[in-house]
Amino acid sequence: DNLHRLINCEYDPHVSASPQSDESSIEFEGFTIHPVKQICYWVLVFLSFGFLWLLARWIPSLYITLNCTPSRLDVATRICAKGHYKELTPVLQETNEFLSVQGSTKYFVWRYQVWRWYTFVEDLSYCSQYRPISYPFNRPVSQFCSELDITSYEEHQRQRESLRHIYGPNLISIPLPGPLQLLLDEVLHPFYMFQLFSVVLWYVEVYATYATAIIIISVTGAVIGVLQTRKNLINLKKLAEYECNVELYDLATKTQKTISSKNLVPGDIIAVQEGLIMPCDVILLQGKCVVNESMLTGESVPVVKSPADTDDKGIFTPSKSAHAKYTLYGGTEVLQTKTLDKPEVLGMVFQSGFSTTKGQLVRSILYPKPLNMKFYRDSFYFILFLFLLSCA
Repeated sequence: DNLHRLINCEYDPHVSASPQSDESSIEFEGFTIHPVKQICYWVLVFLSFGFLWLLARWIPSLYITLNCTPSRLDVATRICAKGHYKELTPVLQETNEFLSVQGSTKYFVWRYQVWRWYTFVEDLSYCSQYRPISYPFNRPVSQFCSELDITSYEEHQRQRESLRHIYGPNLISIPLPGPLQLLLDEVLHPFYMFQLFSVVLWYVEVYATYATAIIIISVTGAVIGVLQTRKNLINLKKLAEYECNVELYDLATKTQKTISSKNLVPGDIIAVQEGLIMPCDVILLQGKCVVNESMLTGESVPVVKSPADTDDKGIFTPSKSAHAKYTLYGGTEVLQTKTLDKPEVLGMVFQSGFSTTKGQLVRSILYPKPLNMKFYRDSFYFILFLFLLSCA
């Protein structure tokens, strides 16, 4: 198998990614854990009774300064996006023999998106030779019509196991933190730490009644915050982790086989049926259908989808309105199908999991763009002022 047939290794995120996605403006920085720095850090944490650990938690750039040294991306053991130091992620060595032989030797996972290192691609300033895994659908629309050819189908069947290793299950799986983890994240906020310091001080100064009232209010607020956060995460998890049965189409025998949607890989041909909620992004190759895209766009008006045009020589770009008419996005519902000159309505999977339009939407919810609110920043200054005042 040729890796270029299975992965778009030349994918340039700044050029090809959707303007709304994180990849369109991403810039990575590399770091290496320094053993001596790390030992000194934990000694200082011990000597400060854990205060330095809290400070490094609140200011992730401080943690990186005290534990790591900046390095080139090709030798880095930790990577994060510029300005997102809280999301420092380890670089993992590739364990799949097929990918290692083909030149993909290591990878890291950033916001549920796998970025692989390819030894043979151009070195870009913002991601070096790392590229997010993407199926090579960057070809003329007319070429997709040949996917219904028996030769292309047999080649895909030979590559299917390799594709399964590369892209993994077709699931948007969100890990759910436990209640204790959420509670720790809540109470380790600077505000609650200030409240704790104040309560200890008030008990020392024999303001027991007032201190007890503050404890009750703070604990109640923290518990309510944790319950609300967990409820929101559970709702998002239910919305994102969708799995259903789909009809995998066998071009050799002209038959359909029912499989779980999590077993789909890019390149699979599926039968599009009425009532199906799309579990992945699909380009329509045969037949027409009417789709409800309200989950993604908020528009309740049904959208008509047509098969890929054999005369369209433009490079397939799902985000373009001209090519959206061929595209069935993950999370949308098929309301009606119509066969044309062939008995089935067929489409080809071209994106799965977090790479789908729905997956990008879920990631944008989990990792919203930070709001640099002056009020929020000034509140920290106020807490710091009160802390210094209480010490005096």
